Amino acid sequence: MQDRFVGDIGDFGKYGLLRALTGTYPAAEPRLSLGVVWYRNADEVGSPSDGQRLSYLDKPAQYEDCDPILFASLRGIVNDGRRSLSAIEESGILGENARFSDRPMAHHEDVVFLDPDKGLAFSAQQNSPEHAHISDVASLADISQTVVIYQSFGRQKGDTHGRQMRRWTAELQLLLPDRETPRVLRFRPWHPRAFIVMPSRVHAQVIRRRIDALLASPWGRHYPEPPT
Repeated sequence: MQDRFVGDIGDFGKYGLLRALTGTYPAAEPRLSLGVVWYRNADEVGSPSDGQRLSYLDKPAQYEDCDPILFASLRGIVNDGRRSLSAIEESGILGENARFSDRPMAHHEDVVFLDPDKGLAFSAQQNSPEHAHISDVASLADISQTVVIYQSFGRQKGDTHGRQMRRWTAELQLLLPDRETPRVLRFRPWHPRAFIVMPSRVHAQVIRRRIDALLASPWGRHYPEPPT
C-alpha cells in the first residue's frame, strides 16, 4: 500500500466493505473489531496513473448514497491534500478502535484486513513486496477471525474474472481446509478489483448477512454479481 493511492475509488470500495462488515456503517450489532495490515511500500511502484482515479468524488449522485460519511471523509482528505495512510488512521472512518500495522503480526481483532498492492501470491512467480503470501493468511487466520484480502485481477487473455474468482476460492479451500468457504466480491468501477472474505466460524452468519445487505444496498451498483 502506498500513500499516493489514498482516497481513490479503490479505497472507497474497500473501506465501505470494511465498515459494513464491522457494523460501523450502517451501525449494527454486534460491532466487530478491526485490524488492518497495510503492506506499506516505502518506494513508489507501479504505473504513475495508479491511485489517480479520483473523479468519483465529483459524482455524488452515483456514489455518495453508498456511505455518505465515508464519501465526505475521503473527499475532505483528497481536497485538503492529506493523502496518506496516517490520515486514514487518524480519521476514524474504520472505527475508533481499529488497529493498524505495516506487516503481518499477531492480531486479535474480529476482522483482519490484508492490503497488499496486488493481493495474494498464489505462486512463487507472484511473490514480491506487492503481494501477501498464503502463509500470512494462515498465521493470522485463527478460527475466530474473519480475514479480508485485497486482490487484483490478472490480465491473461481468456482468463475471465469469474474464472479467477472461482480459482482463488478453490485454492484457498485447499490450502486452508478448516476455514469457512471464502466469498469473493468484485468491485467494478474503472479497473475492477476484488476482495476475498474468509468468514470466521464464530461470526459466519453475521458476515454473510452483512455481505448480502451490502449487495442489496446502493453499493450493489458497484459490487455486481460475478461474471461467468
